Amino acid sequence: MAQNQKVAMVTGGNRGCGLAFVRRLCQLPFPGTVYLTSRDEARGREAVEQLKGEGLNPSYQQLDLGDSASIRRFVDFIKRTHGGIDVVIANGAMPFPKQMTVAEIEATLRVNNKGNAELCCALMPLLRPQARMLIVSSGFGQVVHLGPELRKRFLATDTMTVAELNGLLDEYMAAVKDGSFKEKGWPDWCNKMSKIGLVALARILAREASSDRSRPGILVNAVCPGTGL
Repeated sequence: MAQNQKVAMVTGGNRGCGLAFVRRLCQLPFPGTVYLTSRDEARGREAVEQLKGEGLNPSYQQLDLGDSASIRRFVDFIKRTHGGIDVVIANGAMPFPKQMTVAEIEATLRVNNKGNAELCCALMPLLRPQARMLIVSSGFGQVVHLGPELRKRFLATDTMTVAELNGLLDEYMAAVKDGSFKEKGWPDWCNKMSKIGLVALARILAREASSDRSRPGILVNAVCPGTGL
């Protein structure tokens, strides 16, 4: 496959907003390969066949954000097959019921935040000039849901590293486990914490991309697509 061909990928592409992102990229049409990725291979391939039935032509790769080995395999595949990537849409996420156990919250943040961070950081060196990385968040990603001191810390993304952001998420989990999260200023719902973390991740990666003069024009944004796709 040509190394100079444009490449796009969408995580969680088998349903909902992820499927809509893949569909729209294929409809443009995108001048290259569009990868629909999903944790569940059977469902992902079913979604690809659905889109092919609409006259579109996405490709498929399995990708589990909760599995570091799966992330490495996908990134290695992109590097080996294409040499780089032009569009990354980080949409994959576990759902957020209102009532969650501590174990469920921890597993959800592992996928939705740390998994997305691991994937995006691994793909950053492969972004080509003028590439776009979109990290899907929501209206819950506002720091107004944090106490004043935590708000300051999450807004300090001009110097924060991804490792430090993950450390803040670990602090949140520790507070959830000992029951002190409310008094310490953490949100009352894991979904809010996750989305705040994703916005912070986008800000950190955007800062890093803007400082790379060898690859001009790379943009990293957090997006709130809503429910209308």
